[in-house]
Amino acid sequence: MRAPPFTGQEKTPCPFLNKEIKKHFFPMELHLNYKIINKKEKDKVRISNFKQSQNFLCQLSPNLGQK
Repeated sequence: MRAPPFTGQEKTPCPFLNKEIKKHFFPMELHLNYKIINKKEKDKVRISNFKQSQNFLCQLSPNLGQK
């Protein structure tokens, strides 16, 4: 099963982080989706880790992006 393409429209649990995450992770996510076609299992794990890191960032920085 292939990961859905990353459009930059995905919502994280903390909406105010969407812009930050897109800025820092968008190239990485594109890269992972490219590789997942060639090495599905390994990169599926990496995509999963990426999504977990979004949640972790969310919990770590409740004030990020709020001024």
